[in-house]
Amino acid sequence: MEINKNTKVTYEEIANGIKDEYACIYSPDGKRLLEGNKEITSYTIKEGTEVICNYAFEECRSLKSIVIPESVTEVGSSPFSLGIELISHSNRFVVEDDLLIDLKEKRLIQCLKNKKHVDIPNSVTSIGDKAFWVCSSLKSIVIPDSVTEIGDDAFSWCTSLQSIVIPEAVTKIGNGAFDNCKSLQSIVIPESVTSIGDWAFSSCDSLQSIVIPDSVTKIGESAFSWCTSLQSIVIPEAVTSIGDKAFWVCSSLKSIVIPDSVTEIGVKPFDLGIELISHSNRFVVEDDLLIDLEEKRLIQCLKNKKHVDIPDSVTEIGGWAFWCGWAFSVCSSLKSIVIPEAVTKIGDCAFRFCDSLQSIVIPDSVTSIGDSAFSLCGSLQSIVIPQSVTEIGGMPFPLGIELISHSNRFVVEDDLLIDLKEKRLIQCVKDKDTIVIPNSVTSIGDKAFSWCKSLQSIVIPDSVTKIGNEAFKDCDSLQSIVIPDSVTKIGGDAFQLCKSLQSIVITNSVTSIGDGAFSVCSSLKSIVIPDSVTEIGNGAFSGCESLQSIVIPKGTKEQFENVLEKEYHHLLKEME
Repeated sequence: MEINKNTKVTYEEIANGIKDEYACIYSPDGKRLLEGNKEITSYTIKEGTEVICNYAFEECRSLKSIVIPESVTEVGSSPFSLGIELISHSNRFVVEDDLLIDLKEKRLIQCLKNKKHVDIPNSVTSIGDKAFWVCSSLKSIVIPDSVTEIGDDAFSWCTSLQSIVIPEAVTKIGNGAFDNCKSLQSIVIPESVTSIGDWAFSSCDSLQSIVIPDSVTKIGESAFSWCTSLQSIVIPEAVTSIGDKAFWVCSSLKSIVIPDSVTEIGVKPFDLGIELISHSNRFVVEDDLLIDLEEKRLIQCLKNKKHVDIPDSVTEIGGWAFWCGWAFSVCSSLKSIVIPEAVTKIGDCAFRFCDSLQSIVIPDSVTSIGDSAFSLCGSLQSIVIPQSVTEIGGMPFPLGIELISHSNRFVVEDDLLIDLKEKRLIQCVKDKDTIVIPNSVTSIGDKAFSWCKSLQSIVIPDSVTKIGNEAFKDCDSLQSIVIPDSVTKIGGDAFQLCKSLQSIVITNSVTSIGDGAFSVCSSLKSIVIPDSVTEIGNGAFSGCESLQSIVIPKGTKEQFENVLEKEYHHLLKEME
């Protein structure tokens, strides 16, 4: 039988894995080491192990030493915690000056110590994913000419790194490669580089200028977002794609030129207030609006204006078009806007946080209103949904709005916006203390009750089978809730920040509890989970500082230890 050499690990594999006497988890055949035990201080990986999976011991902060046997043939990304003493009996994986190196692939896997200076040896051709991740003491590094690739998150959170020279042979800078290198002031990108990955230089607060070579054809999503000191940048003529949020929250960047070569621009690419010059025939700036003429999409409003007339050529108001950043970077002055009859789609978060917007008319041509399209527009008193609308995303409107629907599909019933076709409760539009959900509803949509801070009690009917992501997020007056027997899935962050929630009973129908589902429920003391649950997401109970017990059926402790994060194992209590 062929042995699985994959270094990636799934939750299902960990749940079905075999624990050794030190509670480290292996694949059933013993060939793959899936996850280490956070409590151990030293460990010898079992002889016969062939694969050490990604991040296997990354969270094992107490682990001081580890031994790799000769049998290991594959080592994944960032497998160990920083500061570890590593002994390798393998001829392939060696430790050289505190650097773990794969001699066969010529890959620098990981820097094992938090050093101030590193010289990468000439034998290395690639710097692996997360190789220097969180090496916060690293100030300088010498990368040899042999290196051709810098992996994802390779230098992420190297907060002391001030400058770096990328050698001429490098062709790819990975996603998040220098993310949060907050001391990085200068960097030289060679002509060999063709692609700058997503988040590559995001949050490099000290970076003032950078020269992108003519060889680069793609600038990834958020590549330079939050580079708040960046004052100038030239996009070369070879660039064809500028990703979502590429220069978002670059508050010191005053102007930028889009070359004629660009054929693709993502959502909210630039910061509010920028002077934008376009040499492209496709992407034009008209009355401070960046428009894609080919897609007839309004990409972004570039200035904080009081009134906007969207031109008749536009058929789509793109996602985040009038929310270009955080609270300090929104179109906060916008009071009125004219949307032409040609528009058919209003994108996700298009007017989010436009808190001066007092009125808006959605024309009869619109068929789609995206997620959070008008959320947090605190001055918007009323809105009419035209009959033409066939699609509405999660939490589209601000809390407290007077909502009138001319649609037969989308109705407002007792301040609840409901999609009759999908039987989905889209949003509670008023902050009420008591809610009774009608029996016609089968799913509670994403963010349906988010920030309903007055909500104290709610009746969920037996017809409901799904509770969406962030459905009750920040309902901080909600003290208790009964989840009916019909519900099978509780979404991610579904009850996050429900700070008054003291107890909850999950019924035997539920099979999945999403990431962060009950996180920061600071008053939650106990929770009852049935044996039907086969999946509990990351951080499901993080920040539940009052949690004393997680009550589970008798004989299921091992089952829940496999799906629940280790830090909560001591709270598991089997029913008598």
